[in-house]
Amino acid sequence: MTEPRTEKRYRLRFGTEVVGYLRTYGKRRFFSKDGFWWTGMSIVYTDTDSWSGWRDWNRKPLYVRDVVEVRRPGEQSEARFEVREESADRFVLASDDQTLASFPDSGWVVECVGRRLSDGPE
Repeated sequence: MTEPRTEKRYRLRFGTEVVGYLRTYGKRRFFSKDGFWWTGMSIVYTDTDSWSGWRDWNRKPLYVRDVVEVRRPGEQSEARFEVREESADRFVLASDDQTLASFPDSGWVVECVGRRLSDGPE
């Protein structure tokens, strides 16, 4: 029996510093320092952030721990959320008082504005 050939992506960190990216495809692993050029040569890392499968309005991939601002086009007010992994392959946008179970539709602007650097309180 063959295993499913699903690709998964991760951002690699050494402490709080992003040191590269990892793509897995079955048992194969590909590494990149910039997300464009991929090789089988491993990168030293201590932590990973899963890719949510989402991209912001600049087409930047959104990973767990990323902080995004969500607003209507042309409006100044925005809400801030963190990308979180609720369970295996299930991602949400969460803030202290609200959780969005699905990515906002195309009528919203979602922009990555940073990432949470530690597991402690912000």
